[in-house]
Amino acid sequence: MVLDPHNLLDQVHPDLVRVLTEAPQYPQPFQVVYGIRTMAEEAQAVATGHSQTMHSRHLPDATYGGVAMAVDVAAVVNGAISWTVEGPDGGTYGQVAEQVLAAASSLGIRVQWGGSPVGAWVDGQASNFRDWGHFQLDPSSYP
Repeated sequence: MVLDPHNLLDQVHPDLVRVLTEAPQYPQPFQVVYGIRTMAEEAQAVATGHSQTMHSRHLPDATYGGVAMAVDVAAVVNGAISWTVEGPDGGTYGQVAEQVLAAASSLGIRVQWGGSPVGAWVDGQASNFRDWGHFQLDPSSYP
């Protein structure tokens, strides 16, 4: 399985790219399905319930040269993308998160996972919106 078959990481902050490329693809393979978004794409994501803000970390960040500070990934099951989320820990998405967050920790890069019950969007705060395939550079480290 190819991590980024559509070269979506080309417009993502290099630290987040490092995390994703260092994250093992096993036991749970995953694929990048979204990197940078235009304002129109973000508006569509909000309209369909895939995002809750027009201030997403997917939008180009001028402070960091116009790259995205977030990515969305999908779990790959039996060679195909699976959107199924199992159980309160996310099942396959929880496994992907373990792999990505372990890579981030080993690299010393602070990353937030959209599926986390606490700290997905704001450090230490309960997360009411669970976005299982979303990872972003922690805004407290990358304002």
